[in-house]
Amino acid sequence: MVSAFLLLTLLGLMVLVPLWTLKRFADAKAAWQRVRGGERDARTHGRVVIHGGLFGVGMVVIAAFLAQATFSVWHQLATGGGLFVLGTVAVLCLLAFFWGKGRSRG
Repeated sequence: MVSAFLLLTLLGLMVLVPLWTLKRFADAKAAWQRVRGGERDARTHGRVVIHGGLFGVGMVVIAAFLAQATFSVWHQLATGGGLFVLGTVAVLCLLAFFWGKGRSRG
């Protein structure tokens, strides 16, 4: 029973932490666009700093989770099949990066 609660908590964190982080990024970007548009309110500048900092915190948490997961399952991935999956994911990430680079980022 305890392990079920732990699993649900971890699954919830896997969904909520990235969503929270992306929300902070969207808020920081919106505030930054208002600043670039000429708004000189101190509250807007504060929002850029606060939401940008919280976005950084979220990225550090996500990176820590990914690093811990990578090192804990490396002995299972270091086989022929695991390395194939790892290589496939790396190629897909590179394709997504270069495909998105050609599109407008406005």
